[in-house]
Amino acid sequence: MLGCLLSAALLLHSAVAAPAASPPAPAAPTAVPAPVAPPTAVPAPVAPPPAPQPAGPAPAPVTPPPPTPAAAGDVFVSGPAGATLALDGKPTGVVAPGMIKQVPAGTHIVAIRQGCMVSEQAIEVHAQAIEHVDPAMHMGSAALTITTNMDGAGIAVDGKPVGTAPLAPQALACGTHQIGATLPGYLPAQASVTIEPGQPLAVTLTLARQQVGTIAVDVTPVTAAVYLDGEPEGSGPRTLGTIPIGPHSVTARLRGYTEGSQPVIVAPDTISRVTLSLAPLPSLHQRMATSKVRWTKVGDATGLTLIAGGAFTGAYLLNRSAQLNYATYLQLNYQDSPEVYYKLYVQTPRTISWVIAGTGALCLLGSGVYWLEAGGVHLHATPTGIAGTF
Repeated sequence: MLGCLLSAALLLHSAVAAPAASPPAPAAPTAVPAPVAPPTAVPAPVAPPPAPQPAGPAPAPVTPPPPTPAAAGDVFVSGPAGATLALDGKPTGVVAPGMIKQVPAGTHIVAIRQGCMVSEQAIEVHAQAIEHVDPAMHMGSAALTITTNMDGAGIAVDGKPVGTAPLAPQALACGTHQIGATLPGYLPAQASVTIEPGQPLAVTLTLARQQVGTIAVDVTPVTAAVYLDGEPEGSGPRTLGTIPIGPHSVTARLRGYTEGSQPVIVAPDTISRVTLSLAPLPSLHQRMATSKVRWTKVGDATGLTLIAGGAFTGAYLLNRSAQLNYATYLQLNYQDSPEVYYKLYVQTPRTISWVIAGTGALCLLGSGVYWLEAGGVHLHATPTGIAGTF
């Protein structure tokens, strides 16, 4: 474009400078400049995205400024010594007796706890004032929710029945408690829980089905009553089902008959058989006859015991008399016939005393035999001696 403009200016200047008389010379052919291509637009360089900066520490949370003394007060708790203090459910780190400082003015709940003893009091805090709290402690408690895998199971707390599952939450005192669940046909379930004041707790007891067996009882007479582990089960021969496995005792009773009992071990899914045969008791006449014989033997034993006692007494007195006479005999050495005195007053009484003593011993032995038979022991001779049977 600039080249074209310069060429046109030169031509115009040449035409003005030439004389008018001269005919115009033929214009020399001028070269037509080649069209100039417009410059192409160069795209501006795109700046690369900024490199990601490493994440820095999170900004610290903004802590609200503590209340100004003009809008806060203090709370003093007098006791008990060593109790922990909480304000509106949050621990304060203060131990009674102590002061909770800078408490915002308004209504608050002060909780005091020492072991299982607790107290909660609502207080009104006034600005720039000290509120005093004198707690009345009492045993803390909490709600315990008891669930089982079997509805209808009996629930007991510390051995005392409280209802059947499903059961409403139970309020229990602070401390350790034993929880149990029972249901026929299932093994008992137990758990131990510790209750903290104001902290609800839940426990689940799982009952497992108990393995059982069967006992077939055959009893004679057929009117005898049957008992299993001391519990009545009816009369006569019968089959006892769903009996827990393990050792048991089957007993049969009937008026006028001896009692029969037999241990049995029940195995899972098996039938254990028990046979009981009761023997009739002796008749009244027989019992009276037996009693008469027994009382007769008691009388005989008593009589022989008295005779033995008398014999021993007589023997002692005769022997004592012989001793006195022997002393007299020793003093008769200067008199005539001392040998006759010795035989008559010393030797003879001694002999009689020994005979009487032997008789008393035999009576005492016989009374012992009668006493044994009166007590139901029957003595009889054997090749090796004397034996007794009951």
